[in-house]
Amino acid sequence: MEVELIPVDPAQNYTIFVTTPIEPALRPKVAAALMKRQDPPAEQVAFISADSHLPRMEMMGGEFCGNASRSFGMLTAMERGLEKGSVTVSVSGCTQPLTVDVDLSANIARVEMPLQKTLHQLKAAGRSLPILAFEGLCHAVVEAPPDAELAQQIINKIEDSFSTDAIGVIFLQRNPLYITPVVYVPATGSTVWEHSCGSGSLAAALWMAMQQPHNGLKRFSFQQPGGLLEIELEMKDGRVTAARLGGPVTIGQKKCIHMEL
Repeated sequence: MEVELIPVDPAQNYTIFVTTPIEPALRPKVAAALMKRQDPPAEQVAFISADSHLPRMEMMGGEFCGNASRSFGMLTAMERGLEKGSVTVSVSGCTQPLTVDVDLSANIARVEMPLQKTLHQLKAAGRSLPILAFEGLCHAVVEAPPDAELAQQIINKIEDSFSTDAIGVIFLQRNPLYITPVVYVPATGSTVWEHSCGSGSLAAALWMAMQQPHNGLKRFSFQQPGGLLEIELEMKDGRVTAARLGGPVTIGQKKCIHMEL
């Protein structure tokens, strides 16, 4: 089959946007095949849908992704000839439309982020870990150096305990702020040590804000293997009321490839 795609680089969280209509049942297979090719490189795959009153993007496992959402906002702005301003998009793993602020000249996009639905404490690998459950994904925040064996143990425990489209393990180091994210998507069976993760950055910021609640704006700059992502939280009465994710986005050239499924 012929597949048209656009490679995108949001802080090196390499994402392939497929613009060719693909039946939902085939998407996990197409995504897995594209990620194996590594030309262009991909940590995840998103599918653009035409049958929606809003521009619509669906991730390969139906999960939510902050980096892909803000990248999709930039693609939408480019299609509309909007150099700087806001667009509204619909994305998988989120029931509400999202607003993305874009500045094409600066290659920057910022998206409002859905907040976690629940907070759990889960015992895994001999640790008690905070599990932030969002719509469509769960993230564990682990204050420890990256460890592949530990990550897999935590992923297995979360998969046994929660029904979710994606599972993240976010290794957090505080001085200086640095996260190393690993994300597992059950639908494609993929476990990726990502260069950056928007929802993982949000999970780490929310966990830190819960430990030092205050009012007003609180900003976090998380360095990660692929670059810097920024989280802005609005807090009132010690609670987070809104969140935004921002950072660089580079749009690649559209291309068409032949795939054997």
